[in-house]
Amino acid sequence: MKEKRLVSPLDLMRIEQAIEDLKSARELLKRAGALHSVEMVRRALKSAEGAGRHAQGLRLRQTTEVLPAAVKWTDEELRELEARVGGTQ
Repeated sequence: MKEKRLVSPLDLMRIEQAIEDLKSARELLKRAGALHSVEMVRRALKSAEGAGRHAQGLRLRQTTEVLPAAVKWTDEELRELEARVGGTQ
């Protein structure tokens, strides 16, 4: 049986950032008149939004199934999360 993938809050933030970047790219490409590229980015945006919904669902199920102490985060994830949270206060 396949092991369940753990989704951290940092993963959700990364997906949100990717979606915002794709939205920016779409707008810039529209202004440049690159219609084919706009269509490709639109498809990528739909895919990323679907990935975000999927990850949110996984995270929701994990928080009800797994005790927070059982989740193992890498040092890099913890540093990035601390930097993100520390920068918003």
